[in-house]
Parts: sequence; structure tokens; C-alpha cells
Amino acid sequence: MTADKRSKQSNRPSRRQFIQSAALVGAGFWVGMLESNCCIEAEWLLAMHVLGVEDASQRSGIIRGILNRQRADGSWEVYHDAPMGDINATVECYAALRACGHAPEEEALVRARNWILSHGGLARIRVFTRFWLALIGEWPWQQTPNIPPELVVLSDKTALIGAENIVPLYRRNELNEQQVLALNEVAGVLDTGSLADMRRQVVEGKEPGLVADAWLDAHPLGR
Repeated sequence: MTADKRSKQSNRPSRRQFIQSAALVGAGFWVGMLESNCCIEAEWLLAMHVLGVEDASQRSGIIRGILNRQRADGSWEVYHDAPMGDINATVECYAALRACGHAPEEEALVRARNWILSHGGLARIRVFTRFWLALIGEWPWQQTPNIPPELVVLSDKTALIGAENIVPLYRRNELNEQQVLALNEVAGVLDTGSLADMRRQVVEGKEPGLVADAWLDAHPLGR
């Protein structure tokens, strides 16, 4: 038996556990802590600035969180323990801190600015970041793309289109590498229809482990 085959077989219990736990939860989803990168906090601060929302107590906590997550090289990353910082996250965090009154000569901002300039500057940022900069007057609107309104305003009042993506959420550092691999494999194949069907079987009295095994037999992951 090859090492690759042994690895695939050893993942099977973890996959079974994830599927079984999803079928057992009343609403049919996994429960875990949702975390994101600092773009979300930075964009929240920028939105408060643009809209003129004053909430000093909330703002101070968000700023503290952003500064605490700055990397040693001055950048911000888009996922935990990334090999390098991200130009968009770093620009947005820098802009948010400046919008909140932080001076450009502050040590954290100097490091961020140096990192941005050494990694291509604003020429490297994504469209989404350009829109945020345009909102605060730091990017020309003429150099942002025009988005057709039919792509922005979508209506589904009767819930005709259901979500198909299963997004796994888990607490950072709670799963080992093998479990993360198993969870990613399951999430790449399991859709809402299959999850709803497994949940129905459990409600009707079937043993969750057997339901999970049947799904895995029909979807041989890792091959």
C-alpha cells in the first residue's frame, strides 16, 4: 500500500465525522467561529468615515484589532500565517488608519507605507480597493470601472435560487492538518441538496453514521 493510499484511507474517519456532525445539527450546518482578515475591519472604519458615523468606543476597538494584527514587515495578511502580506489588505488598513486620524509618521504607518511602495504601490491594488480609495478622495473615479446596474441589483423575492455552496467554519488551530484536508475535500463536493437529503434521513430515524457512510460511498473523495 502506498503512502498516498494510506493517507486517503486515514482521512475517511475525519470525513465521516464532519458529514455526520452536519447531518445531526438541527439546521443542517456546521457550527464554528467565523473570522476574517483585516480588510473587513478596515472597510468598516472607512464606511464609518464616509457616512460620518461617530462611535468612538467601537472604533477604538477596531483600530486596536487592526494594529495588533499587523505583520512585522508592516503589511497585513489575508489569512492566518500567510507566507507574505497582501497589497490590498495593507492599503485598506493604511487608508482606514489615516481616515481615523492616525498620523503618517506613526511607526506602524511608516512600516505599512514602506511595504506598500516596495510591493508595487497603488498600481497593484484590486478594483474593490480602488472604489474604497475613491470614496475618500484618494483615487480618481475616472479610473474605476463602470459596473452595469443589472449586475448590482439582483432580486430573488421568492427565493427561487438557493445557495449551493457549503462553507465550512471552524475555530483557528482547533483542527490538525489531516482534519483540514478532510474538511476541504468534503466542502468541495457536498452541496445543499445532499446535505438537506441527509438531514431528512436522520430526521426519519436513520443512524447518522450510516447516512454519512452512504454519502461517502457515493462520493469517493481523494481519488
